Amino acid sequence: IQKSLTEFSDMAQAVVGIDGLDAVSARKMTNALRTKHRYIRLVKGPKDESEVLIRLADRWAGLLRSAFVEASTDSMELVSRAQNAGLLKEV
Repeated sequence: IQKSLTEFSDMAQAVVGIDGLDAVSARKMTNALRTKHRYIRLVKGPKDESEVLIRLADRWAGLLRSAFVEASTDSMELVSRAQNAGLLKEV
């Protein structure tokens, strides 16, 4: 998370979503990230069904697992296309 946040400018405010995080852990994570990144506005723990970005991240994770763990050629082709289009920076 910290590596991703270093790409933000100091003026940006980030809202970080971590799948399944409870309220107490979300407050702790917010405080921990604020020590290094002053522009953290909120860390929240949405459930899969309620947050579009979490569902998107789950789908990407499934595609990457299919490509690299299960060695699916169709999935690997999609990963290659996404990397060439600049949608994936680092895998």
